[in-house]
Amino acid sequence: MAGASTPTFRPAPRCDARCLARAERSDEPAVADETGGPFRLDDRVRHVQHGPGLVSRLEGDRIVVAFDDSGYRVRDVEAVLTRNLLRRED
Repeated sequence: MAGASTPTFRPAPRCDARCLARAERSDEPAVADETGGPFRLDDRVRHVQHGPGLVSRLEGDRIVVAFDDSGYRVRDVEAVLTRNLLRRED
């Protein structure tokens, strides 16, 4: 896609150095899911335990979410969908 830029990685509001290092350990750039998957970069989501958050990275079958109150969490997309743990907010 001509003129498209690579999305930037943004820290969560309450992210400390430890959670930031854990979330950034991948050398791959953050990219949006071009296959029409259930989540896209910058989607607002809600987890049953961690509450509201923002999709920060999509890495194959993994999703990194910056939760408003609990920092970054890396989750398996199939697992959160199968168990109804994470959903997009409208």
